[in-house]
Amino acid sequence: MVRVLSSALDSATRRLKQNRENTEKLASLIEAKLWTKFGAINPSYQSQMRSICLNLNDPKNNDFARRVFQGTIPLERLAEMHPSEFASERALKIRKSVLKRHSDMYKNAAKSHMAESNAYKCPECGKSKTIVSSPYRSGAGRESVKSETWGRKDEPGTPITIQCCACDHTWTKVVHA
Repeated sequence: MVRVLSSALDSATRRLKQNRENTEKLASLIEAKLWTKFGAINPSYQSQMRSICLNLNDPKNNDFARRVFQGTIPLERLAEMHPSEFASERALKIRKSVLKRHSDMYKNAAKSHMAESNAYKCPECGKSKTIVSSPYRSGAGRESVKSETWGRKDEPGTPITIQCCACDHTWTKVVHA
């Protein structure tokens, strides 16, 4: 495993024009931290090693390689990092903007099927200002009416989604007509 890691570090040093003399030592130190964290070559160890090597080899992620060489990422931290933390600053900005755009799209779409209400209390923060899905606007309520028409009365009710306006906690509740 040290050889694989050393190869990834060599690739990054060539790309970044860094000093290549300490890559073998750095690879051994990183591998030792992974071994300390995972205790064996198990799937978690292999996944973390793969993430480190892939990101060191990625020409679009020079930020990560630079942070490893400069020591701004402690070696202990490398063994614990979540895959999203390996991303470059540019990738993080793009991901953040995409998530915000999707969140805004969801909120706008949800508003057309939701109404404000004070009828439900948030189990997280205790506030009563909520947004409640309106299943009859979205079409979900039609199925329960249809099932009653066709004689299936065993339907448990219609689930509605409730979102707290104060803390954004979302939960589901089943209502019976």
